[in-house]
Amino acid sequence: MKTIAKLFLILAGIIAVLTLWNIHSARSQDIRLQHLNAELNDIQDGLDTVSSTLATVELQARSRMMTVTMYTSRPQETDGSPCTAASNVDICKLHKAGVDTCASNDYRFGTRLTVNGLGTCLVLDRMNRRYTGKGRLDWYAGNDLAAATQFGIKTLTVETN
Repeated sequence: MKTIAKLFLILAGIIAVLTLWNIHSARSQDIRLQHLNAELNDIQDGLDTVSSTLATVELQARSRMMTVTMYTSRPQETDGSPCTAASNVDICKLHKAGVDTCASNDYRFGTRLTVNGLGTCLVLDRMNRRYTGKGRLDWYAGNDLAAATQFGIKTLTVETN
């Protein structure tokens, strides 16, 4: 009988140890879960910050200050085919139809830009390569040299549409 009692006590001890270990393990898991949740919250906060920053950068990329001038189709300002833009489009016909076009080396052909104070233009022409990356835009004024001269050089807000 003493042997059975000893075995019973040993078994009760093992059960007690296992129970305590399970309680400890459960607490450890709870603590690990709390840490993981805190880390996930930190990651979410970081993602929210990155998302907000990207939205701001995108908005800034869509709107920028540029040096704006005007040009005409006079042979002195163009190459041998004054109405044919670098995109191979007849900008004289577009101008007569009321479509405003512009030249810029900083945007792809066909990009629609809104220039504060002037309106919206389509990028269909290029400027001299020395203006590449310089934030320059040349608004097409048809053959109106007086308007182009009077406009001069201005720094205006330009937005991509």
